[in-house]
Amino acid sequence: MNLNLRPRLAAQLRNLSWRKVVAGLFTLAVFGYLFWTLAANWQDLRQYEWQVKPVSLIASLIAYLVSLWLGATAWHRIVWSMDQRVPYRTGVKFFLQSNLAKRIPGLIWYALGRLYLYEREGVAKAAVSVALTFELIALIIGGILAYLATAWSGPQSIEALQQWWLVFPLAILVFIMVWPKSLFGAVNWALVRRGHQALRSGVRRTDLLLWSLILAGGWLTGGLFIFALAAGVYPDVSWSLAVPVINAWVGSGLVAMMALIVPVGLGLKEVTLAYLLSAFMPWPVAVLISLLGRICSIIGDCVGLLIASRL
Repeated sequence: MNLNLRPRLAAQLRNLSWRKVVAGLFTLAVFGYLFWTLAANWQDLRQYEWQVKPVSLIASLIAYLVSLWLGATAWHRIVWSMDQRVPYRTGVKFFLQSNLAKRIPGLIWYALGRLYLYEREGVAKAAVSVALTFELIALIIGGILAYLATAWSGPQSIEALQQWWLVFPLAILVFIMVWPKSLFGAVNWALVRRGHQALRSGVRRTDLLLWSLILAGGWLTGGLFIFALAAGVYPDVSWSLAVPVINAWVGSGLVAMMALIVPVGLGLKEVTLAYLLSAFMPWPVAVLISLLGRICSIIGDCVGLLIASRL
């Protein structure tokens, strides 16, 4: 058996690209650092008067499921705008079924899951690909709107908005927001050049704005998820910290979106969230809550998958 495994393992290692290697090393370094922080401060953590509040933890799960539902609703409306009349219930089901694949590094698995599910419904791969692009754009715009809505919570949030390099990606997003048909026209031009049929779409500015607002609600309810989770285990988290915690969640999510462009692997969101939370709670506690957030969000995705099986 070992003789058969060695050639396969060697082949897999040869196929590894440098980006995958860097992403894997980055992931190991980040999570190793976070868990080392917990281990080094374990005695201090044990001295805190932890109070597990089941009501807060249940509220945390409900908030996460609401954020999934908002994401599924926005996704369905985007697909509908591609002139693909897939029923709402089916769209929500496909969203929940493919959402767990986001936990795998790289969006390729998530995208392939959507393509496979919709192909069984007779939806063209090109239409799903364009819908995925619009979803990503609306997700970023929605995140920015949610961040701006909660930026007044602290000086860190305002300082983050003063970075000059943000002008360039924001200008691109504003251009797409004002002229969404320009992106769709570019996609159709590429499809025709390759001999494919052009897609029909009625995407308007109001559509992109509506999707972004729905997803902004998803960002905010996701922030409520991490706030309720923190309040459910750490007694010093009060309602006065609700907006700062939500802002930290949104900010860390936007930073993690960089992994779509620079594939640095998993862990970027967790370490950023811990850093932002440490502004109003001890660093070891912030690390613990950040890691709990990842674990509980995976549990929420699994609950969503169970719900999808009933749709």
